[in-house]
Amino acid sequence: MNGFRLVRYLDQGGYGCVWVAENIHCPGQYCALKFCLHSPEEDPTADARALREVQLLLQAAHPNVRGVLGHGRWPNAKTGIVYIILEWVEGATLLEWARQANPSFRQVVHLAQKLARALQEAHERQVMHRDVKPDNVLVRAVDGEPFLSDFGMGQTERSTPLTWGGAPPGTRSYLSPEALAFSPRWGKRTYRFRPADDWYALGVTLYQLLTEVLPFPDEGMGRESVRGMALRQPVPPHLLNPRVPLPLSRVVMRMLSSRLQGRYRDGRALCEALERGLSGAGVWDTPVYEPHPPQQQGQTPTQEPTPGDGPPAQDEEVAWNHAVKPQHALEEQRRAVVLSRRDALLPRQARAWGRVARWSRRTLALVAVAMMAWVAWRSAGALFPGAGSTPEQAPRSALAAREAPFLSPADEPAPEFVAVFPSQPSLTPVTARAEKTLKDDSPMETPKSSLPSPPAATSPRPRGAGGARKAALCAAGVIATGCSGIPLRPSAQECPPAAIQNMRARRIGVKRGMQIKLDVTGPEGEVQLKAGQKVVSESRDNTGFIGPGGVPEDGTLLYGKVVAGGEGLFFVRYEEALFPGESEKVPICAHAADAGTNWYALTAEPGSTNEIFTTLNNSTAIFLLQFPGEP
Repeated sequence: MNGFRLVRYLDQGGYGCVWVAENIHCPGQYCALKFCLHSPEEDPTADARALREVQLLLQAAHPNVRGVLGHGRWPNAKTGIVYIILEWVEGATLLEWARQANPSFRQVVHLAQKLARALQEAHERQVMHRDVKPDNVLVRAVDGEPFLSDFGMGQTERSTPLTWGGAPPGTRSYLSPEALAFSPRWGKRTYRFRPADDWYALGVTLYQLLTEVLPFPDEGMGRESVRGMALRQPVPPHLLNPRVPLPLSRVVMRMLSSRLQGRYRDGRALCEALERGLSGAGVWDTPVYEPHPPQQQGQTPTQEPTPGDGPPAQDEEVAWNHAVKPQHALEEQRRAVVLSRRDALLPRQARAWGRVARWSRRTLALVAVAMMAWVAWRSAGALFPGAGSTPEQAPRSALAAREAPFLSPADEPAPEFVAVFPSQPSLTPVTARAEKTLKDDSPMETPKSSLPSPPAATSPRPRGAGGARKAALCAAGVIATGCSGIPLRPSAQECPPAAIQNMRARRIGVKRGMQIKLDVTGPEGEVQLKAGQKVVSESRDNTGFIGPGGVPEDGTLLYGKVVAGGEGLFFVRYEEALFPGESEKVPICAHAADAGTNWYALTAEPGSTNEIFTTLNNSTAIFLLQFPGEP
């Protein structure tokens, strides 16, 4: 057909099928022919989709992107179906190559760097792949060179969508948490794919290469179940495959962070992290998988032959499949072990910061406050016997103590932490300071004591007993909340009319996210911020989102302040902005957020304190009409 001889059928995808073909004018020269599955009459978008793939392949040309040689129509040059002529890569898909070659971890790192550079080059040319997965990565057998292939779902950032509505494009197991969280019910008909989605899919691909399993189960699960799974952190690769070096496992885990800001910004940052990993601890030249034991002559395969196996045919491919069948059986056994280990460990992984998780921690905090207050109240009674009780109440309490299956506070040994309470001279300032903190800083009212007032005719109460109990309650609250003088949440605050008017005049989209460098003076990577610190953030990498109803131009400076929070959260509120080309700041309302996880706050990284927060120096700023308070 059209100067080509079809040699062998390879595979079929959602929009086309692929054949190996030989050029009849140059015998021995092979290529791959990708045919559309539908004619223009059957699918009006078929031609546009195929021709767009040709355009994308030309636009994303790179040594590690499968090249396009041309295109045509068949059988009719004007009305036939479109076919694309692609470079032929003699090899296998990524996972097939890995199982056959069993590469070293050093080879895997170099392969990942080449794929990252190819994807970065495509993104810089405004091309997004939108279906990165092992089946779309070809590895040349002779030298292990990888090639990114199949841009059939790809698009540029300014492409007109060929279909509207429905789920985001791509294979569900490789979609980012943001894509899985998308719902057309939000009023948006189509998910807006971003480069970050490609990087997440590459992370899933590397995870599967190292462990032979997906990060999360997908078979037989509904969309809501998969979405809930994506809010968890996956099991680290080195726990599923102990051969994986820890630095490489950490890189992959960061690529799969449920927080958009937790991942690498681009391919350059990813390549640098992989290069740093190679210099870290780990045995990098060992094979990824446990080598197969050599099969002894006459050894019975672990997998029984199926009824239709029969003797090996003369066809090379069929003969090869018979030869490797015992090896495939061992691989399936190994994969089954890893799957069971993943499913056992996955429920123990930390859940991302979400509303359910925050309410769970808040409930635990309240329970902790109540229990510690109760223990401290009883402990105060142990230190000062008879405190707060009348002579008439004492016998009843003693009788109740004898009848009850537990000891009364007077007979019970005091808990160890009771001894840390100071004597009376220092109780008053501690109590006053704690009460003042609650009154001045917390949006909650300080509850009034519900303790009964002792009658006038009572025995003298031991000096300091009431203060001890108050101090016990205050100390319990301080210990449970983990901070003194810092509110759990800032209160809600209306945006000033001048700021609202200015944002409307500039046609800034409310509740639209804008990528920012959180502290323009800080380093790339992690940065530390202090409660009360004034911070300047700069917008960047927002191509495709700038314009009316979107976000301001890159280079916009936002001026804000860091506000402390509780439960591992903190806040940055912006009230002024300096737009590119202007000399004066103007009022606006925006705040920093973890897009896709926390839309109202930032999550502090491990090692943070109540007043100093460690976080990644890239985030999302969201313009709004009211600063949120308690979610």
